[in-house]
Amino acid sequence: VISAVTPEMLSEENIKYFYNELGCKTAVGMPFKDLATSDSIFLRSLPPKENVAARTALRRLVEVSTGIIVPAEELEKDPLPYAVALMDLDE
Repeated sequence: VISAVTPEMLSEENIKYFYNELGCKTAVGMPFKDLATSDSIFLRSLPPKENVAARTALRRLVEVSTGIIVPAEELEKDPLPYAVALMDLDE
């Protein structure tokens, strides 16, 4: 299952709800996968490096084996470790 994620979902006040929206269980604020958890998320744009809360939320998802798919041009502008680049077949 791939879930589309908007920038608003990654705002600092929404992070705890963000994990629930993806089907993650949480323990002490840390997400972990369950049977109903999204396998990957799709972001049209990445949060800037200055947005520490959003970047931390994404890092925590990677740590529990959730894939992060981002258009290649976005990753070139602002890399995110372990993210998967989305490319057109023409490229």
